Amino acid sequence: MKRIRGLKSLVQSAVEHGSRAVEKVQIEMAKTPFDILEQVPPLKVPAAGVRLIYNTSVSTTHGVIRLVNKVVGDTLDVVIDTVAETAKENKEAKEAESAKAAKDGGAPEAEPLKSERTEPVPDSKHASA
Repeated sequence: MKRIRGLKSLVQSAVEHGSRAVEKVQIEMAKTPFDILEQVPPLKVPAAGVRLIYNTSVSTTHGVIRLVNKVVGDTLDVVIDTVAETAKENKEAKEAESAKAAKDGGAPEAEPLKSERTEPVPDSKHASA
């Protein structure tokens, strides 16, 4: 489970830092065109408004990516904990069963197989379509 937790943390960290880096690059790459448009007097106010909308949109998008990354990471922590606990319980049950069998002097008895089918299986060669 340690390796799985490590892999989860590695991927989660890569998404977090990758998103922050891409957000920074996207905002920085749009800076020059907005700066140029804001130099033109009739475009100054509209360009500033579009820049604000663009930057907010980019930041919000990456914020959501990071939020989903955190929620998925937290959910995986719960799943990993549950799987680890179940594996531990199964191991303990098998050890207890083996100890009981050794004490009783033999292997544990297997439960008989139960069939869920109550009707006979039709012969496929004679089945009608």
